[in-house]
Amino acid sequence: MVACFLGAKQRASIGTAVEFGWADIYRKPIIMVIEEANGAGQDNIHLHAMLTELAGYRVPTLEEAAHLVTHLLTPGV
Repeated sequence: MVACFLGAKQRASIGTAVEFGWADIYRKPIIMVIEEANGAGQDNIHLHAMLTELAGYRVPTLEEAAHLVTHLLTPGV
């Protein structure tokens, strides 16, 4: 599962939180695409322990997520 939270600041994505739970139950890899905390109070609302702990991977760009998906789907790598 790839979840992109880039730029999200206003409202939590409740539906995506549920999807994280389903992916975890079925032992599917979760890739969280989100910028790093900036320490200035402008952090993405989705940098929450519930989501970050379920995500097996956290990357800052969609390009890195795509490379990770390719790597995870390539047998023997």
